[in-house]
Amino acid sequence: MTWSNWRISPFVTSIFFILGVLTLYWVLFNWITTWFHARHINIDDDTVNAWHGVIYMLVFVFVMQLSVVGKADSWEFVNFHLIAVVFCSFFLNIRMPYYSLLPVVIVYMVFDQSIFYWESWSYAVVFVLFFWSMNYLRLWVPKHRYPWLYYYGAVAFYGGILWGLIKLKYSLDWDNTLQEYGYLMIFAGLLYAYVNMLTQDSEIKLRLAQFASHDALTETENFAAYTEHIKYLFDDSAKNNLNLSMMMFDIDHFKHVNDTYGQPCRGPRFARSCRHGHDGLGRQ
Repeated sequence: MTWSNWRISPFVTSIFFILGVLTLYWVLFNWITTWFHARHINIDDDTVNAWHGVIYMLVFVFVMQLSVVGKADSWEFVNFHLIAVVFCSFFLNIRMPYYSLLPVVIVYMVFDQSIFYWESWSYAVVFVLFFWSMNYLRLWVPKHRYPWLYYYGAVAFYGGILWGLIKLKYSLDWDNTLQEYGYLMIFAGLLYAYVNMLTQDSEIKLRLAQFASHDALTETENFAAYTEHIKYLFDDSAKNNLNLSMMMFDIDHFKHVNDTYGQPCRGPRFARSCRHGHDGLGRQ
């Protein structure tokens, strides 16, 4: 439709569609984590990211496929499915055991009306191996100088096998198959660049937030951050009728600790020894 009405290549619209889906993902993730943090709900961001990633991508894949189920061109969204797998397994590093992943794949085959084709079962096996391999690469490639090379190699290898199976199942010609395979590699490259850009930006913001709210030597909250934290604790204690205690202390003869262990290591060790559970610790 985009080509006939707007003279815009479907490939170009696909790029903007993928970027839009990923941008919406990060917007929703930031909103969810901000909502949790504002209410001081103790849920790790990685846990939120994993669950949000799985649910978001499953909805994305199933909703897209719904428009082509049972049709001769139901292969059209394969690249989007593969990009979703790469995003969840490599970039989000969501680790799913086979007994969780295989049922999802089987449900998808039933949904797509392709469960009775041997090519679909072969595709499912390679699909699961693709997911696991990208999980493994995520842990392994940071140790190497050119992580993008291993990333691209894995996508090229499994993508080639999967598109070969699609060619067999739908009797596609080589031109269409190679074109879609080329699109997959381009999408994978854009995904790698886009996510790395966002990740670097997020890391910078996290470091700035850490510097602004924590003491550099002891790694404890500074006065402003501790004041905000203790205000929440007082409000929560009054609202829920909870016990609350405060302690202020000054350590004498701390020079001995510095002389024995050195000043750089005293702060983090001291902070870890004083903090328990949901305790707040700040330096005045």
